[in-house]
Amino acid sequence: HFLLPLLFGCRCGPTDDTSPGETGDTDLPPFECTYVEENAHGTSGTVDIGVEVVAENLMTPGAIDWLPNGEILLSERDGVLSRVAGGIVTQVGTVSISSGGEGGLLGLAIDPDFASNRFFYIYYTARDGGQTVNRVARWSLSEDGSSATEVAIIVDQIEARQYHNGGRLRVGPDDKLY
Repeated sequence: HFLLPLLFGCRCGPTDDTSPGETGDTDLPPFECTYVEENAHGTSGTVDIGVEVVAENLMTPGAIDWLPNGEILLSERDGVLSRVAGGIVTQVGTVSISSGGEGGLLGLAIDPDFASNRFFYIYYTARDGGQTVNRVARWSLSEDGSSATEVAIIVDQIEARQYHNGGRLRVGPDDKLY
């Protein structure tokens, strides 16, 4: 069994002495960060990290993302989708996955318009006619957050392998799914 700890560190934000490689994005908080040259490791112990356990007794957590209300939606490689609220883990859905190799339920991302459409996206490994494939699907979380259902497969027949199926999903600053 695994714990799901959240690690908190700094994000580079605007400072008076912008270091090379910083974006200068004024939407970021003004935390100090240490610029580290490419292929360097930096000085040990220069970033404070806090750990807060928000969920326990998970089998193999795959991905997490935050709902607009601050709750967490998480996936486990064995096909379980759960919502974490106030330290309580509630299973909201199960994905029929192919469990061989390094596949399974791998990625998860919340739709940028989740507050109005309740959509989120998952990346998973499945069996299709005797063949193992990877898919990206759109799911919907019920209004009360107690259950989730598949709405549509949006990308199918992504080649699957025994190892290294990838599967991370993110919504970019352009509100597109990557």
